[in-house]
Amino acid sequence: MARAAKSAAPSYQWIAGGDLNAYFAFLLDCVVNLFVLSILLQGFGFPVDFINSKIIPGGAFAIVIGNIIYAWLSFRTAKRTGSPQITAIPLGLDITTIIGYSFGVLGPVFLVAQAETGDPYEAARIAWYVGMAGTLWMALVKLICSFFGGAIRRFVPASALIGSIMGIAIVWLGANSIAGVFEVPTVGLISFTIMAFALIAGHVLPFRIPGAVVGLVIGTVLFYVFGKYGVLDALGQPFSWPKVESGGFLMPSITFGGFEELLGRSMTYLPLTIPFGVLVAASSINITEALRLAGDEYTTEGVIRGDALGTALGALFGSVIQTTPYFGHLTYKRMGARAAYSMAVTVTMFIGGTSGAIALLSNVIPGAVAKPILIVVAFDIVRLGFETLPARHAPAIAMASLPAIINFAQSKVDELLGYMSGALSDLSVKASSVLPGFWFDQYYVLLALSRGYIVTALLWAATMAFIIDRRLRDAAGMMLLCALFTFVGFIHSLAPQGAIYLPWMLGDMDPSLPTRALLLPYNIALGYVLAALVLFSLSFEKKIPPHHAES
Repeated sequence: MARAAKSAAPSYQWIAGGDLNAYFAFLLDCVVNLFVLSILLQGFGFPVDFINSKIIPGGAFAIVIGNIIYAWLSFRTAKRTGSPQITAIPLGLDITTIIGYSFGVLGPVFLVAQAETGDPYEAARIAWYVGMAGTLWMALVKLICSFFGGAIRRFVPASALIGSIMGIAIVWLGANSIAGVFEVPTVGLISFTIMAFALIAGHVLPFRIPGAVVGLVIGTVLFYVFGKYGVLDALGQPFSWPKVESGGFLMPSITFGGFEELLGRSMTYLPLTIPFGVLVAASSINITEALRLAGDEYTTEGVIRGDALGTALGALFGSVIQTTPYFGHLTYKRMGARAAYSMAVTVTMFIGGTSGAIALLSNVIPGAVAKPILIVVAFDIVRLGFETLPARHAPAIAMASLPAIINFAQSKVDELLGYMSGALSDLSVKASSVLPGFWFDQYYVLLALSRGYIVTALLWAATMAFIIDRRLRDAAGMMLLCALFTFVGFIHSLAPQGAIYLPWMLGDMDPSLPTRALLLPYNIALGYVLAALVLFSLSFEKKIPPHHAES
């Protein structure tokens, strides 16, 4: 009887009519994320041909590998549950990691290595190796979280996890990118307006043409028309035609460069790497729960471990960004998609990544036309936060934005100080003899607060959310964690490149630091400890009813 019942179970319907629409939607997601990665790295000065030949093919291959794993998982789930209508989970590069890792690791490593070697290609290679090592670390973090993911999601407030990324989105994607749009406003604002209408506001364009495609095409065409006929030159915006070169077949090969840096430079950036791995693991848990509600009974362990495996294998082929399951699964399921859409995207990404087609687009499309995509991504992250987080946690979200703002400001101050120091060195004059001492006191505070800013944002936001929810002992625990992390340089590091240290080692690591800066880790750590004691003391107080509190 059991054997007859098993044979009567419907077979998995892995292809359906809804796969076509889901294919185009998912493909656009994957391409845009690779495009964003390319734009951000070019902004730091990475050689374009290095990005096109190493980083983009590696990222595309990570998407290919991950979706093969998830397609297999959909067949396995259909067989285990007996459901013939399982929708494959879409998997791509994690946009939050693209943003945070570009600004927090890949870009800084490249700039430091370029200053040391004087060779942009050698600097790009070093940053590439560090990125692959960081991706391997994230894969390990996700594998570990697959055993404890539920506890992490239950303890850490969502406002801390999402809020820390919202801060990066608002500052680095929003403010920084809108400045890029206004570098060539004659075309940048046109592209941004079209994308705002279609992608941010959600209005439908004629013939249902995708807003991103329309914005990019119209903006790019106008840029070259204005350039050819002298409009840009007349407005003081020098124009030059891009160099379009065919890179040929760019099949990524297995490289062990990530293992070379696994216990090297990548260790310095673990304060940034670990939270990204935890964030994606927590996101995978949320997605799995949503899938179950929609009728697709994937296992949480299977989803997280499949992603971890895809991330690790992607790093072996040159990927510097971790993969993640996308929330688009529910949308694709409503479209009636099964597994064929992700399998088709896998084939397309393989062809596009290895043929150089994706890289070609990133060279031809002007920065002012492309940067509105980053603004759209920023707004999508902000929208996700406001739509999913409780309104009472709004102060926690604001708190999470502060470290990103400080990091942005400090980066601009550092850039200005670097230019000024270089100019003064030609005159044999030190900046410290020109700027007043109190300016440097404020500078080192700003520098400390900008280091490890994503972890700082997460801890500050979690503390604020716990205070709002009157979980005061949990808030005190977060403050003690801040104190510990400060003491060892996990956050607020004053060491070169933000390295981890014990505070009494700081003077040897950077002899130029003044006494005030050398004592700063002790001061900040002690402040956090005292704040923790205050919160712990308040936890013994009885909650006053609202009408008494108002009076």
